[in-house]
Amino acid sequence: MSKILNFHKIFIENTYILAEKLSLEIVNDFKPNNGETYYIFGSHLHPDRLAIIQETINVKYIILQTEQINSQFFLNKFYLKLLQNPKNVVLNWSNELSRLLKKYDVVSKGLFEYQFLPQPINDVRDVDFFFCGSITPYRKAITDEIKKIYPDKVCIFDFNWAFEDNKKLTEMLLRTKYVLNIPYYKDNILETHRINKALSCGTIVLSEISYCEELNEKYRKYIHFGNLIKLVKSINKLPKKEKLKYDYILKI
Repeated sequence: MSKILNFHKIFIENTYILAEKLSLEIVNDFKPNNGETYYIFGSHLHPDRLAIIQETINVKYIILQTEQINSQFFLNKFYLKLLQNPKNVVLNWSNELSRLLKKYDVVSKGLFEYQFLPQPINDVRDVDFFFCGSITPYRKAITDEIKKIYPDKVCIFDFNWAFEDNKKLTEMLLRTKYVLNIPYYKDNILETHRINKALSCGTIVLSEISYCEELNEKYRKYIHFGNLIKLVKSINKLPKKEKLKYDYILKI
């Protein structure tokens, strides 16, 4: 039996669903044996350990690559070594990202989707706007402007990873009317992890257009794209979107 390993809290739900659908054993204590295959979320957090293990025993990794092309982790020689190793299989959430990774001599073998469990929808929502993620000047400027536009609305904008825990994040999203998808990088691939999680909780998503036209086109029927400030100002005029439908768990 193949196994699955996760190094970050935000991928707990994705790990569970992938394990269920592919009949994978979830591993909490990583002590690999010769000849084993591991699906891995968050490999960028422990690339040195994973690479060294692969030098000592015959183990294969199927890497669910979750980093944007501008991520600092692509400067890590151990992470690149993992991704470039022909023994491993690299999967991304975007074809455009797979194309961009070729500049690092990384050959992607397919795609994966961030899937989440559907939540019982709560119609009573006391939080108007929500965002969580690492801080950037642009993100801070957008959220500050929204507070000025709607001083009487409940806005929760977290830049300190207070919602890293999946249960806590789910509880917040079930209370939220609108989630903002504000890019970290200028040429971001669409952050479908944040988007899919919000949609699974029945939250309306407001997002900027991403660098990946394929994902933009796919998600137009599920979320609202445009200038975030303009979207926020027109929330009462936004049309209803379709419910998210997953296309695949993996495509190799």
